[in-house]
Formats: sequence, C-alpha cells, structure tokens
Amino acid sequence: MIKFPLKSLISNNENNKSLIPFQHLLPKKDEELCEKDDCSCQVDFQVITRRDHIFKLPKYHQKSLDLNIDYSKYFLIYASICGNNVRGCEVKIDKIKQKGNQIIVKAKRLIPSSSTFTLEMVNVPYDLVKVKKSKLLTKGLLHFKFIDCHDKLLYDTTFKVD
Repeated sequence: MIKFPLKSLISNNENNKSLIPFQHLLPKKDEELCEKDDCSCQVDFQVITRRDHIFKLPKYHQKSLDLNIDYSKYFLIYASICGNNVRGCEVKIDKIKQKGNQIIVKAKRLIPSSSTFTLEMVNVPYDLVKVKKSKLLTKGLLHFKFIDCHDKLLYDTTFKVD
C-alpha cells in the first residue's frame, strides 16, 4: 500500500485547477532538444488580444501569423528569441497557470543536445500558443508574469482580457 500525506494530495489538486490549457500553433519539430540551465538567450514576450496587436511583433513573424483567430474567444501568447541568439536555441511555452489576477507563463529556453547537428544561420525562433478565454478563472485586468524553468522572472506586463 502506498501512502501519501493528505496535504500533498490537496496541494497537487489545487495546482492542477490553476493550470490553463493551451494549444501550440506552430508545427512540432522532430529534433531532440535538451534544456540548458545557463542559457543566455533573451526572450521577447507578447500577449495578443486583438488583431492589431500583431503589428507589435517583428515583421518577419507578422506574415507567418495569418491565422483565423476569433479574438472574442481566444488570445495568443508569443515568445521569441531575440538579440544574440545562441546557435540552435529555441523557446517553448511550457505551462500557463492562473493565481487570482496573475497569469504565470513558464517558458523553456532550449538548446540542441551535443549529438545534434546544427548549422550557423540567421533565424529567429519563436513559439505561439492560443488560449481560450473561457478557461480563465477570472477576466479583466490581468498581470502576466513570464518565468523560466528556474522560476526566474523574465518579463511581466498587464493586459485587459475580457
């Protein structure tokens, strides 16, 4: 018989309730990537709640975002590697949680494993996810916090989500 402390079962259940489901809008790559603890890549984050917010993104990603999104039902979260990109570096949105009026977005900064072959080329990797507004616990003025895999704050902003 396996015994668990009651407190741990309750806290795990509470954490699962605050998780917000989302859908990745970019095709999944088959490459094997691993997490690098000391990745120095800087990440740019954007919350897109209206079609005209797409114009805040770099021009090379605006064209790739020709999506039919109903912004009355969904909003998008965009993450992009910017600045001095480490060769082969990727960014992936891993989890989205809500605690009150705070939306916590956990992002992973990934780099290829040593066994992966990468070419030196100019690219700006990004990730894009779609979140259903009806899955939010609360709406209105929400404080978005973007953190890395070590819970270090990368960026924060406030947006109104109706």
